Amino acid sequence: MKLMRRRAATWLAATLALLATGLALGEACGWPFLRTPLQNALTRAAAVPVALDGRFHLRLLWRPTLRVDHLHVAGAPGVDVPFLLDARQVDLGWRWSDLWQWRRGAPLRVHRLHAEHLQAYLVRAQDGKASWQLGSPGERRPDSLELPRVGSLQVGVGQSSSTTRPGRRSCASNWTAAKASRRQRTRATA
Repeated sequence: MKLMRRRAATWLAATLALLATGLALGEACGWPFLRTPLQNALTRAAAVPVALDGRFHLRLLWRPTLRVDHLHVAGAPGVDVPFLLDARQVDLGWRWSDLWQWRRGAPLRVHRLHAEHLQAYLVRAQDGKASWQLGSPGERRPDSLELPRVGSLQVGVGQSSSTTRPGRRSCASNWTAAKASRRQRTRATA
């Protein structure tokens, strides 16, 4: 009996050690084999095409982060925009709790979005549909009409177009970052 317990404990310890080693290696190398499954999962969750192109590095365990050369998110169906977001040299950080709440119908919250180049179309159509209203139609709640929230936004060169209320004038912005000593300032023109 003691021998069986000892063998079971040894197998359990070896399995846990192997699992821990696999997780550590995955985090260290950036989970490159998860690019396609992640892209497919994001496309299903958002109910619009999502593309992750170029260099790819993902962290899942401590401070979840995605670094990718090109991120493209299509706009919601029924809204006439070329896309919701198109960004280059992206560093995207999130909290698991924010994704959990978004899947439950809360507004999307991103902890950090840093991009060298970024274009965004935040448009609400006359019928009330919004380009950022992602997810399958059956899962959308009225409070999903709120704009996505971004904790930290850093953009090298950016452009956005937004119309957030039907019948109101739209706003277009261009941003460029100018280096001033060791700091970066962002200038916006509307």
